[in-house]
Formats: sequence, C-alpha cells, structure tokens
Amino acid sequence: MTRQASVPFDFSGLDEVLKDPEQAAQYLEECYIDGDMELFQVALRRVAKAQKGGVKAAAEAAGLNRTSLYRSFTKGGKPCADSLEKFVNALGFDMRMHITPKEQAHT
Repeated sequence: MTRQASVPFDFSGLDEVLKDPEQAAQYLEECYIDGDMELFQVALRRVAKAQKGGVKAAAEAAGLNRTSLYRSFTKGGKPCADSLEKFVNALGFDMRMHITPKEQAHT
C-alpha cells in the first residue's frame, strides 16, 4: 500500500473563528485544560492575533514588555502567572485557576 504524504493542518479559518469572544474563550480554556503549556501559549498567540492584531498590541494593552512576553510565549518559555493574567485580561477575558485533587482531575 502506498502512503500519501501528510499535509499540515490548515489553520487559515481559525483566526476568523477566534474573533468571536465566546469561541476564543472556549478555545483558550480547552487548551489550558489540556495541561500542555506550550499548546496554551500557542493558543494565546492565536487569540491575540485574532482579537488584537497580534501579541504586540495585546502586550501594550496589558502594559507588559513585548520582548519579554514574546520570549515567554515561545517554545520552552515560562510566563509567570501575573503576566498570563494581565495578557488574558488585555484580550478581554477573565482567567481563573481551577484546582482539584489528582484523583478527581481526570474524571
């Protein structure tokens, strides 16, 4: 059997969907719940692009240093909770941490 070459997922329509605050909030929450911080950081960048025109504009709205924020949101970056909260707030969303016992977390 001949295998077809894989093609990258087409995200071109995602920016349009993420202009809707309800859709964007759901997308961010699902990415955050997944537990993969790099996935969540990519989601934040995508929502920033759709909602504010990019990380630069969202960083300015949040009063955060754009350069350090870009570094925080790259692969391996570790943004602090305060920066995350300010950035999410600048996008027009409210971010709250949810903590559950480990045995309940995956049920």
